[in-house]
Amino acid sequence: MPMKLFMGKSNSPIKRLSNNLEKIGKISALRISKDYTDSVIGDLEWIQDSFINVLALKEKNQKLFYELIDPNGRYKKTKSQGANLDEIDFSNFTFSLIDQLPPELEIDPLKKKYRKVYDSFDPEKLDDLQLRYIQTIFTIWIAATAKENRQVQKYCLYTFVNWMTIVDKLDDPDFDYPTILVIFLQNLWDHNFMVLNTDADQQPAAYSLFSYNNYLNRIFSDDIYDGNVDIYFDYLFRFLYQIIESKKFSYAESFISRCIDSSYYPDNRGAYSNLHSLIYRKMNEAGTEGIDELLKPIPELGFYRVGYIWSVTELKSWETEFYNFIEDKIEPIVPLDEEITKQVKAIKTYAKEVYKFNKLQIVVLKLLSLCLFKGDTKTIKFALQYNQPADSNAIQGNKDILPVHLHEILNFVNYKYSMEHELFSFWGGHHGVEYYLDQILCIVLYRYNPSRYYGVENAIASTTAFCKFKLNDDPGSVEGLKQNMVRLKKTFNFHAGTGKLKEEFFSSEKKIAKTNAIVDEIIAACEQVLAKIEETAPLTEESKTGFLISIIEDYHKYNYLNKFFKAYGQPTTEIPEGAESIGINEMMDRTAFMENWHIPYYGFVENRARELADADNRNAQFLLAAKSKEVKLDQGDIANALDNYVDKGYVVIFRNLHLDMVLRGVENYKPFYDHPDQENIVPGFYQGLYKDIPIFGLYDQLFSESFLILNKKDLFYNEYLGEVNLPFTAHEDFKMSFIDFGTDDASLQGMIDRPPLWIQEEFKGDNDKLNSYLKKKVWIRLFKKVHYNVGENFECYLFDLP
Repeated sequence: MPMKLFMGKSNSPIKRLSNNLEKIGKISALRISKDYTDSVIGDLEWIQDSFINVLALKEKNQKLFYELIDPNGRYKKTKSQGANLDEIDFSNFTFSLIDQLPPELEIDPLKKKYRKVYDSFDPEKLDDLQLRYIQTIFTIWIAATAKENRQVQKYCLYTFVNWMTIVDKLDDPDFDYPTILVIFLQNLWDHNFMVLNTDADQQPAAYSLFSYNNYLNRIFSDDIYDGNVDIYFDYLFRFLYQIIESKKFSYAESFISRCIDSSYYPDNRGAYSNLHSLIYRKMNEAGTEGIDELLKPIPELGFYRVGYIWSVTELKSWETEFYNFIEDKIEPIVPLDEEITKQVKAIKTYAKEVYKFNKLQIVVLKLLSLCLFKGDTKTIKFALQYNQPADSNAIQGNKDILPVHLHEILNFVNYKYSMEHELFSFWGGHHGVEYYLDQILCIVLYRYNPSRYYGVENAIASTTAFCKFKLNDDPGSVEGLKQNMVRLKKTFNFHAGTGKLKEEFFSSEKKIAKTNAIVDEIIAACEQVLAKIEETAPLTEESKTGFLISIIEDYHKYNYLNKFFKAYGQPTTEIPEGAESIGINEMMDRTAFMENWHIPYYGFVENRARELADADNRNAQFLLAAKSKEVKLDQGDIANALDNYVDKGYVVIFRNLHLDMVLRGVENYKPFYDHPDQENIVPGFYQGLYKDIPIFGLYDQLFSESFLILNKKDLFYNEYLGEVNLPFTAHEDFKMSFIDFGTDDASLQGMIDRPPLWIQEEFKGDNDKLNSYLKKKVWIRLFKKVHYNVGENFECYLFDLP
């Protein structure tokens, strides 16, 4: 039969190739039914090479590449990631086969039976070529599964995984290869679900091909691109979710045993010591001084910090810091020869292995949470005892997949909210994720044995190190860890005291007491770290200066009568005795001004600004009320009263009245929001016009329902800054001071030597206690004097409404 029959009449390369793939899939499926295994393997070899050749076109013929792979621009990428295409050897592939069929393929006389075998093609997906390749593979695989042809099944899998491996390595500034990888993983996940629901006698053999093994093999391969690790872990957990949802718990146990028995645990813990010894020897030979101090970062960066890497972002950050240290501190003294470079690479490999192992532990804990949700405690016990049975006489050498060191457990407690978020989309009904995840963490905590590995762990020392290396002594994060442990302790004691979990997991009262003691030590360690942070952690300059300036800015939003006097009144220089001061004079916790502190001061800023503005407004209110003549008036007579002051230079201030209710329907009232072309005299205060009289509205709980009508020409005001001496600085019409007792020793001693009365009464001469108190405080002051006045001929009328 002529080849052009398979090529089709279309001139589109993607349509020609898609049609060819469709026909190969159908004919291969038919050949499987006739046991033509060798021919099907030949078809699969051509399919595999064809897709790889299409990928290689990115460098050889970009125009054709985009016509085939991305005709609609779905995979345009904004940033680069991964390896380069030229790192892959395409020398063994021939590009001439891309839109041709295998030469040995011939028309089968049983063409009408194609669709009876299997039809997996969706015409709507015709322009997504990678889906065509994937569908072709699964068309053949499904046919092989029905025929129990294990050889073809395996070759389908090898082809599929080979494609994923190649796509995983590719990168281009403009093309999104990770999205192509997701398409492969999504289809693998979909077919996993299909296999789970096949007949029981076919399922084990078929499922072993498309199981967790594919994910684990790829994740823990040496050549995986770091940026794709999270994608693989995401789909690994989706696969495990399918298992639990289908209640195939034996597969979960098989997965756990694979994780424990395989060599996934990072075993090159000594890489940092090898590097340290090597560089120490070379520096010693060169006569370098101060070697011990110079090489201190090697164990910290190369060992301790590595244990806390839980994301690719943290991995890259660690790599940057580690390599900067080597280049900046080591290379200028000792050249980076082959020996040193080898050990540096070994530490990098170790860090990557730790990162992937930590991610695997997350997957296992989420899996066990799902098991508990489904009522399956057998799998949880299997995970707890597989590596170390309860009646074991010896400690097993291979690494447990569950956390056994305290810093690992703290990692999970710290990561708990992220795990809850990841679990939420998989959770059935309206049940709580946190409830089940907390129980798993309690089981892990109860199982923890401080003396199980590498000597005895000290809970306080381990927690302090965790706060330093993982939480960077960030006060908000340390406080968060502390609160998580407080809540986890309550959860633990609840379940250890009653219910099914006590019978199955918390059987030893002695061990329960030990667990509570460890948790108490963790909480105490967090408190010690926080106490040190509260006294010594640096404050950001932005927070110190920005805090007071923010109060001033917000104050200007609400000091309506100050703006009112400035709009209509006249400034004076007169400062009478008793001129009112407004301001702030108080102490606050230093932690409020630390970077990333979990309790921000933003609400405090607005509240203090409003208090200053209210004080300012009341000064003006009291002045106007004191100078006014009081008149009783019914609400129905308001318009008539206003008419008496039209065209006479008066303004009106309504107090504690909603103007729209009072003046609704009054013909000559023009509210500002209905007439935006009006001049907005004081934003937030100006309400509109009654004929030519400006109307203002003020709400203050000190006043009853009333309004003031006043002559605007006799208003005077003064704002007095006074002398500005250190430690005060000036900003606009305020003088301000911010003193940090944690770092300003002179101010601290001055406060101790000359304490205000309230401090004397509080501490009664106990200077040690006072010193400890003040070191955690800052002293903030913000002041100005403001004075309002009116002229001798000032007219003001106060209309009280019953």
